[in-house]
Amino acid sequence: MKRLTALLLALALLCACAALAEDYHGDMVVVNCDEWVSLRARPDTGSERLAKVPLGATVTDAVRSGDFYYCEYGNDAGYILAKYLEDADAGRTALDVAVNGMRLTAVRDYGQEETLTVTCADAQGVRWTRVLHGQPTELDATAAFLGGTADAPLAMLFEADGSLTACELDTGKALWTLSNDVSGLHGGLCWAVAQDGTMYCGGFYGPDPVAISRDGMVLWRADADSEDAYWLYEIRVEDDIIACHYDHLIDEDAGWIYYARADGAKLGIERE
Repeated sequence: MKRLTALLLALALLCACAALAEDYHGDMVVVNCDEWVSLRARPDTGSERLAKVPLGATVTDAVRSGDFYYCEYGNDAGYILAKYLEDADAGRTALDVAVNGMRLTAVRDYGQEETLTVTCADAQGVRWTRVLHGQPTELDATAAFLGGTADAPLAMLFEADGSLTACELDTGKALWTLSNDVSGLHGGLCWAVAQDGTMYCGGFYGPDPVAISRDGMVLWRADADSEDAYWLYEIRVEDDIIACHYDHLIDEDAGWIYYARADGAKLGIERE
């Protein structure tokens, strides 16, 4: 009898663990709202609101509990209605960064067109939201990243069919716009930002890195000087050098091309 009881308890424990594993969703993204959703103390829409979680933000360790998910956001843990959360698949959350008491997020969706919903929020709620648009292709047609400096951060918004725009982080106000006809930027954008706010950008179709000042001026354009160098997908700022990672350099090998930060002069090649 004792053995049977132990077996039944073990079976019940296994079933409970299986149910928990099935209901565990991990990271999830806030969707289907105008600006934010409530993180509640209990699975009840009338319970205490612990935090306002902005559209596009990521919550962690989400577990399904009836019509709600129990999850964590920042330093708070509570419940969000299930209809406002969606599993965070690879590539969906394009940006999620905290700076100066604010959180800048960007969530990419695909349908008739590609959209990137960019949201800036603080502890009081959403400050601003901007939706970017692009033509769906094998490359991302939109991008968002943190630019500017530590003292004056900027929200950088990019549309492959249009321009690169710098916005005030706290208000979303556009400070300047640089047309892609001038910069030469295209889809599949990659970038790096130096401490002084200078941006170095490139992409699949080029250009080789172009340096853009924090005020939106093109400083220089580099030239790989090789038809075999394409698909620039990673840029690093290393002291006085810009290190650019290409998917293809010579004989189908990937590798790095190094450029001078001062003027974009080509310094050397390192094959992988």
